[in-house]
Amino acid sequence: MKTISELNEALHNLKETKIGVKYINDIQNKVKEYEEKLGKKPIEAKPEKEAVILENETEELKARIATRREERKKKVLELLKKGKE
Repeated sequence: MKTISELNEALHNLKETKIGVKYINDIQNKVKEYEEKLGKKPIEAKPEKEAVILENETEELKARIATRREERKKKVLELLKKGKE
């Protein structure tokens, strides 16, 4: 199970960075192979329309996370300045 999890994480990272695209198919095949050995049903690929919706939601979520990180960073810097005074 841990192997499948690690491979899925590697697959996600490769898709995000778009580096090593040639390895994506190999990793997907390994994940399917290990899932079959464990008796797990392989996960079906989502239809393109749903994938586009999920991408939009993902981009929106990433933007919210980035904004929140900046807010926290500003608060920490302000607290550090107050602590020095």
